[in-house]
Amino acid sequence: MLKICSSCKDTKSLNLFNTNKNRKDKLDHYCKECRRIYDRKRANNPVRLAQMKVASLKHSLTGKNDDTRRKRKKLYPERYLANSLVARAVKSGILERQPCTVCNEPKSEAHHADYTKPFEVNWLCRQHHMLEHRK
Repeated sequence: MLKICSSCKDTKSLNLFNTNKNRKDKLDHYCKECRRIYDRKRANNPVRLAQMKVASLKHSLTGKNDDTRRKRKKLYPERYLANSLVARAVKSGILERQPCTVCNEPKSEAHHADYTKPFEVNWLCRQHHMLEHRK
């Protein structure tokens, strides 16, 4: 089956379109190539960058991050302790960050199967870490 891209007006195969669950046909109206171009233009737009900077500054001034952190610390004290111990150990060189055990991505995060054993961690990339928590 074929679909027409709204940007380049080319007729392309359906596998050249990203999925979009909000659309009737469940496909984006731009082909992947045009979507990439559009997203890059939008991301580098000086007005948008300035707006994002202002929003980030407002967020940091309101202290919402601090409130969230305090609430999580109260709700999950053992998780907070385990995470902070690992962070300190990595920073001081006691514990060495390893690549993801699933895909070998060098940028990885520590996953605790048991928070009572803070240094028994499984190193996972962000993607696999989120998948592990969804289980």
